[in-house]
Amino acid sequence: MVNKYRQKGEGFWGLVFLLAIIGIIVWVGLLLIPIYMENGNVVHSLESLKDNAEIKQQNPMGIKKMLTRSFSINDIGSYITEDNITVVQTSTGGFKVTVAYERSAPFLMKNLFFLVKFEDSVEI
Repeated sequence: MVNKYRQKGEGFWGLVFLLAIIGIIVWVGLLLIPIYMENGNVVHSLESLKDNAEIKQQNPMGIKKMLTRSFSINDIGSYITEDNITVVQTSTGGFKVTVAYERSAPFLMKNLFFLVKFEDSVEI
C-alpha cells in the first residue's frame, strides 16, 4: 500500500535548521575575516622592511621602532607592541624580524571567544 501523504522535499524545520547553520557560518566569517585582513597589513609592513634602504644601518631596537611606526600608520599598533616583535641578527649579517601576536573575537556570549594566533617573519 502506498501512502499518498508521504512528504516530498524539505520540511519547514529542516529548512530552519539549514538556514541557522548557514547563518552561523556567515557570522563566524564576518568575525574572522577582519582579523585576517589586519594580519595581511602586518605581513605587508614586514615585507616593506625589505625595500627600506635605511634598514641596513639600523640596530635591532631601531628596526623595532620603524616597524612599530609602520603599524601605527596602518592602524594596527594598538594590539602589537614592541614586546611582540623580535629582531635577531643572522649569520649572513642581516636580520630576521618576527612578529608574534594573538587576536580574539567574541562569539555568542561574553565569555566565549575565537582566539587566533599569528607568527609572521621576514629576513632582511
